[in-house]
Amino acid sequence: TVIDWCQEIEYVRPPQDGEPRFRTWIHDQVIKLRNFVPPTIDGSLDDIEVCSQDCEGGLVSLTQTGSDDCTTLQNLQWEWQIDYDRDGTIDTMDTGYGPNMDASDFHPIGFHSILWTYEDRCGNRVSLEQLFSVVDCNGPKAVAIDGFSVGLTGMDTNGDGDLDDEIACMWASEFDGSSYHPCDVPITFSFSTDTTDTELCFDCFDLGTNLVWIFVTDIFGNVD
Repeated sequence: TVIDWCQEIEYVRPPQDGEPRFRTWIHDQVIKLRNFVPPTIDGSLDDIEVCSQDCEGGLVSLTQTGSDDCTTLQNLQWEWQIDYDRDGTIDTMDTGYGPNMDASDFHPIGFHSILWTYEDRCGNRVSLEQLFSVVDCNGPKAVAIDGFSVGLTGMDTNGDGDLDDEIACMWASEFDGSSYHPCDVPITFSFSTDTTDTELCFDCFDLGTNLVWIFVTDIFGNVD
């Protein structure tokens, strides 16, 4: 309120109390107090892995809690977004209010991520990612060819134009006898648990019968 004591109001009929009146201006002023501290995510963000015998997926418990130094818990706004297979596409999401989030559900086989987000009444946001996976625990079924013969071939190993060794190299996949995975997930073939060990070579010192191990590995690390 502003009063101009130099501008007395002249009345045709003076106020009953006889007191003079002066020009007065009244204006409402809005004062906003803003907090710049974002909410905090208080729950665990550790990676979660669920082993499932179901080829479609498994039940995963995904929960989170948050708090803020200014906004009351019931007024915290939350949102979660799930990216199946971590391909950059949001496949499912939900929003709401309160300190607790729950995205627990039956989720598909694969490696996924969830983005937890809280926002307070001042517009401050916090977002953190958590990784989770639903692993198929059925494992691959290895079927190998029983008995395989190969002839040695002359090789120039030092590039001098002369054949100086006889070698035969084979790929692990050549020993595959219709191996499969019950959930039809990708599998690889190798000569050891190292999935990069895919080539095996024989020379003159290996003449005769050799015992070869074939390992079939799925994308979840299950080996047969």
